[in-house]
Amino acid sequence: MSEVSSATNTTNSIMQALDVGTGINIKDLAQSLADAENKPNMDRISDKITQRETAISGYGVLSNSVKSVKTALEALNDLGELSTKAATLSSTTSIDVSNVNSTAIAGSYSMTVSQLASSQQLISNASASSSTALNSGSAFNISVAVGATSPVNSTIAVTSDTPAGVVSAINESSTGLKAFLVQENSASTSVKIMVQGPSGAEGQFTISSTPNLGFSNNGNALPTAQNAVMTLNGLTGIQRSSNEFSDLIPGTTVKLKATTGSAVSLSISEDRGIAKTSIQALVTAYNDFETTVDELLNEDSTNFSYSGALSDDSSTTRLVKQKVADAIKATSSTQSGTMKALIDIGVSSDRYGQLTIDNTKLDAALSSNFSDVAKMLSANTDNQTVFDTANKGLATDAIIILDDLTSTNGTIKTSTASTTKTIDRYKEQLEKLETRLQKAYDSYIEQFSAMESLVESFNSTGDYLTGQFKAMENVYNNN
Repeated sequence: MSEVSSATNTTNSIMQALDVGTGINIKDLAQSLADAENKPNMDRISDKITQRETAISGYGVLSNSVKSVKTALEALNDLGELSTKAATLSSTTSIDVSNVNSTAIAGSYSMTVSQLASSQQLISNASASSSTALNSGSAFNISVAVGATSPVNSTIAVTSDTPAGVVSAINESSTGLKAFLVQENSASTSVKIMVQGPSGAEGQFTISSTPNLGFSNNGNALPTAQNAVMTLNGLTGIQRSSNEFSDLIPGTTVKLKATTGSAVSLSISEDRGIAKTSIQALVTAYNDFETTVDELLNEDSTNFSYSGALSDDSSTTRLVKQKVADAIKATSSTQSGTMKALIDIGVSSDRYGQLTIDNTKLDAALSSNFSDVAKMLSANTDNQTVFDTANKGLATDAIIILDDLTSTNGTIKTSTASTTKTIDRYKEQLEKLETRLQKAYDSYIEQFSAMESLVESFNSTGDYLTGQFKAMENVYNNN
């Protein structure tokens, strides 16, 4: 019995041994082994991709901050943006003033108007209608002489001998005359041709033709051609052919509306507060830029979502920071007098790199040396382009530098493009590792499947031996 018992124990031991491989999750085991080989590298590359994507966002923040400084500079690069000029009249009944711009000279002016400019007008005899034949259906010519001092003679061909045809022929000519039809009585179709010459004394003209249209008849001459006549600050006899004087007071357009019974006073004032406001805005924009750059470089900060985004590319970021600082603090290409740079109007840097304003110094510069300040900032120009070869002033000089930083081929865009290519390379590496991981997983599955088949084979053999051992045990017990 002891031998049978021993055999039974042996059988049980063999069966237990043959049952070891059952219940093992070969998929989980294969995944764990494949991950152990590849995941560390994959995680490292994924972290690098995340860092580089964060850097791209950082470059966007940096670019926008540079553009904010540029926007502030654009409020200082035109003379007309540094101050506002306003005109005040003692009376607007006879005179009006408009288009007051940056070149207007502040001060007080006295004006009188003795005569308004007018143009000569002639009117024809009446015709039954606009389509009445004036020359029995035949074409004819009109002779015109325009000018008082040296009349210019012209011939106008009238191909349609009607009042409407005469009007068209005059308007299409190069004489400077304008014609239109006037219907005297709304109850009839009767019309007359009215012709108007250029404004001013030199706009005098004569018209003659066969057939005679009546332009030379007495009584058919309406207002005569004459110049506007006025005085300015005691200077008499100022004349223009138009009632608009755009060349009388610089930077303004004076419009005469009626003759004056007494002098009209004009006061042009200048508000330089806009320049101070724009300078303050520039200081704010620059200081915000400095703060943004510091945050982009500070990997220990959690103040903003972009904090530390460019800590891995500090050289490029610091280069941009230095170029912006140099542009803002530079000496102007159009320095004037003692006004050479922002520091001369009270804008300076503290020990942290932030700009500060000495308002007392700034107010004094704008009050006593405004023209020099304006030239230093804007070159005393309006709408000067970056392609202009002349000196452009501090604001436009700085704008050119900042534009270069944010342009397609500029430092920021170039760094962004380089970082994007790096991300693409990392993604290619990650795809290769993912392929390698899949192959490792498939290999382990194949190996473990073979082992499982072997275990199953062993299990079948174990079942057969167990049966044999039990049969032998039964024979032994029966004997």
